[in-house]
Amino acid sequence: MLDFEALLKENAAQSEQIARLVEQIASLNDRIRELLAVAQRKRRKPAEPKAPPPPPVVDAEAKAAFEARPKPPVLPPKERGKKKGRRPTGRKPMPEHLEAEEHQLRPDCCEHCGSSDLDVADEVVEEKLHVVKEHQRRRVVKRKTCR
Repeated sequence: MLDFEALLKENAAQSEQIARLVEQIASLNDRIRELLAVAQRKRRKPAEPKAPPPPPVVDAEAKAAFEARPKPPVLPPKERGKKKGRRPTGRKPMPEHLEAEEHQLRPDCCEHCGSSDLDVADEVVEEKLHVVKEHQRRRVVKRKTCR
């Protein structure tokens, strides 16, 4: 029971503390409203739009000369150009000017069954190599199947 009474006292103390904090927050909110009102009063009013200037005074002779001026030539219709093609996406094809470094890997026997009768089923792999300051093309041929 002593713990229960202690909890009640602590609860009452915290309730009083919360009530005081709520009052402080309310007074601070009032102060913020006052400062905001002062700041809004000091703000400049938006400038009124200016009236357009009056049209210039033109005498009859100048007006007649303006209306009798030569008209500009008629513009020819514009020709529409062809649409530009889009740039291709993906990997560029292997450059043909590079020398091919050819390797042919032909095993003596089949990896799976061990027979020495191999069919002519080759896997060709071409790759572009970049060695220091030099571009090369490597072509590797592998035999894959047996009879």
